[in-house]
Formats: sequence, C-alpha cells, structure tokens
Amino acid sequence: MQATIQVPVQQEDGPEDDPQLVGITARNIPRGAQLAAENLGISLA
Repeated sequence: MQATIQVPVQQEDGPEDDPQLVGITARNIPRGAQLAAENLGISLA
C-alpha cells in the first residue's frame, strides 16, 4: 500500500511543499484479506 502525505518542513527559505511517498510493507497477510483490501481501495478511488 502506498499513500501520499504532506509534511510541513520548516527551513530558512520557507516550507518545502513537496509531497512524500510513504510505503507500508506487510507480510503474512492471507490472500483473501489482501484481495478484499485491494478491492476496497479500488471501490473508494
């Protein structure tokens, strides 16, 4: 799963507005649960 988040970063020249990609790796998830999560994500998108 991957998501984009905005993280305010304070610098001397000003905040950096570049979004950061955050990846989450999970292991040992049952195939049925993985498919259900993928289908839910597709439905919500």
